[in-house]
Amino acid sequence: MIRNAEVKDIPQVLDIVHEFYDESKFAKYFNVGWDDKDMFIFLRDLIMSEDGAFMLAEKDGKAIGFVFGAVREWYAKKDDLIAVEFGWYVCPEHRGGITGKELLVAFENWGIDKGANSVESGTVVPVKPRMVGRLLGTLGYKQYNHVYVKHIGDNHGRS
Repeated sequence: MIRNAEVKDIPQVLDIVHEFYDESKFAKYFNVGWDDKDMFIFLRDLIMSEDGAFMLAEKDGKAIGFVFGAVREWYAKKDDLIAVEFGWYVCPEHRGGITGKELLVAFENWGIDKGANSVESGTVVPVKPRMVGRLLGTLGYKQYNHVYVKHIGDNHGRS
């Protein structure tokens, strides 16, 4: 079952959000850290914002995946909106089914409801990127870009 997360859900799902962070290699590639309090505030703000979304996939009452993101104005024309997925994750033991697809479709539908013209989604978790790419392709996504990262400083005291 896919549902919108509530603020009260955040303490119980921080563990799987942290799994996503660890598996994505954000710390290595983007030279950034993790802080439970900061992540709590980020997710809370998404839930409380009219422009933010945080959705959970549940099985037997337990979160097994999530998607979160926001609708953003296109900088060249503020009336054009893009639904930007910031994080999309299914716990390893629940992969290979339809949960990832259901999460992304729910996010797309949320974006449509918000008036978005398009959805931006990517793959930062280096787990079967070709399989994820095929899934995105079957849902109508086209590959647009590649991301390059350069470290320009320390991690500013983050652990």
